[in-house]
Amino acid sequence: MLITAEEKLNRYGYHYAYYRCSKKRLDFKCQQPYLSQKALEEQVQQELNRHELPTEIHDWAISKLARRFANRSIETSARKTTLQQDIGAITDRLNRLTDMRVRDQISESEFVANRAELEQERFRVQQAMDQPNDELKALEPFYFAILFSKYAASWFRVADNQTKRLILETIGSNFLLKDKILTFLAKKPFTLIANATSIPTMLTVLEAVRTFSLDEQSEFEGTISGIRTLIN
Repeated sequence: MLITAEEKLNRYGYHYAYYRCSKKRLDFKCQQPYLSQKALEEQVQQELNRHELPTEIHDWAISKLARRFANRSIETSARKTTLQQDIGAITDRLNRLTDMRVRDQISESEFVANRAELEQERFRVQQAMDQPNDELKALEPFYFAILFSKYAASWFRVADNQTKRLILETIGSNFLLKDKILTFLAKKPFTLIANATSIPTMLTVLEAVRTFSLDEQSEFEGTISGIRTLIN
């Protein structure tokens, strides 16, 4: 059933919250029992604990990502330097071509044709230099999923109600409360990570997240945004 939080004030002046069915109808009375906020949060905490990544695997994954990021950054920097040199060389050739035309060493038609060719070449090199590193971009979802899987349980334990809601929305969907038992579907990255009980299986998860389909990448952007908010 869909659930709604409701706050009450008892006769002693204490505030308390419980959860009930969201659907109110005059012709139907929901038979599902109420559940206190404390009891619900205990269930969520248990589920987050179950998804918590072991320290050994977390440290290995972060270390591996750090090495990949460092290697790709070095490669990207070297590639950018080479492309900048290529652009400089093309610019020099354009300047020399213009000088040759001024000195009437080449015809106007030759100048126009050669200039167009060099400008097209410079444009292609500039595009290559502006292109983002797809490898680093593909690794970003895995990095944030790893952080969340390691620390979500700890964050939830000390969070306020708004942050607890964000943690729940980040990790899962299709929440259902039935017979005082909360169930939900963990999102794909966290399901994969929770089942990674060793470093070899985590390698498989890394590859799976890196090769997410376009639809999955788009869906996970909202999840990454939530994790960024939690980290900050």
